[in-house]
Amino acid sequence: TTACGSAITILAKNKTLNQAQKITRSQLLNFLNGLPESHEHCTKLAVKTFKKSLKSINHKSNQGGNHE
Repeated sequence: TTACGSAITILAKNKTLNQAQKITRSQLLNFLNGLPESHEHCTKLAVKTFKKSLKSINHKSNQGGNHE
């Protein structure tokens, strides 16, 4: 799970919020050169959590919120 979390941040680097929101489990798996089948669920967790965080950031920025 830690590897997936780290990898998704690398994939998102230098992307807009909209571009980062489009990162898929397949892209994450490809970036990691695959995972054992017993750990593939980690990609789902990482992508879901990442996208939820992006929505929160986008919501705050639309309200003029602080990003701290």
